[in-house]
Amino acid sequence: MSISQLVKDTWQINDGMNEVLLEHLTPDMLSLKTPDKNWSVAGYLAHLAGSKKWWASHINKEDVASLPDLYQEIEGSFVAEKDVEKIKAVFAETSKTLLESAERATNKGALPYASIDHYLIHMTMHDAHHRGQILLLLRSAGYAPPDEDTFWGGWWLEQNS
Repeated sequence: MSISQLVKDTWQINDGMNEVLLEHLTPDMLSLKTPDKNWSVAGYLAHLAGSKKWWASHINKEDVASLPDLYQEIEGSFVAEKDVEKIKAVFAETSKTLLESAERATNKGALPYASIDHYLIHMTMHDAHHRGQILLLLRSAGYAPPDEDTFWGGWWLEQNS
């Protein structure tokens, strides 16, 4: 199924922003929790990778079956991965596998979206939503966010040149 170039470009920009955030995070930052104590930074990251994998399984389960999770269930509790290098690797592998699977798909499978483009747009928006929550959590705890120029990467300038 054809994915528009604009959606592919947006997906890659989103990946770049995720990479900058992941490079910025320290083990201490991963343990920060929301005021209600329900979500940690590591938990948000596990959710982001897991959501992509879960939704992509609606296109082709075999393509994503071997992707690692960023959490374990221990005695009925959800325990998020806190190894920054593993998180980075899983994010990169998940994103690459998902886009390749979407490009190979001949139809949208069981996705509840009008097209695979719509699905990829939804995942990009989902990432942006939770990235914002992570950045707010970091700022609330007194940590500086990633450098603006690095974080935004100047992609808007590249698009206009």
